[in-house]
Amino acid sequence: MTTLIPGITQEQLNDFYCIYKSPESRNALLELYRSGDIEKLEPYQEKMNRLECPVTVICGEKEKFVPVSFAYHFKERIDHAKIHLLPDAGHFVYIEQPETVAEIIVKHFDHYNEEEPITMI
Repeated sequence: MTTLIPGITQEQLNDFYCIYKSPESRNALLELYRSGDIEKLEPYQEKMNRLECPVTVICGEKEKFVPVSFAYHFKERIDHAKIHLLPDAGHFVYIEQPETVAEIIVKHFDHYNEEEPITMI
């Protein structure tokens, strides 16, 4: 796993594997990965089109688990979505490039002042 996630610490790796402790959590994670079919979002298309809250998608250029094109499907559905494709990062962008991810998140929230509420989805 350490070759897939450059820079991961043993503590982070231990935390990562905690989610696999029970059959229920393993099945939930498997279901999550299998749900990456963009066609499964079609029933929610109208709701996605109406989103007015800020949307930021962060994706690693070397993503091996979810096609990078999946991020751009959000842009097709939500015009104001901002896509950040990080070079030299894979699936675990927040571990591989924590400073870059933190900067993107801070800019995401700084862009909107307190008078304009942010909806989390």
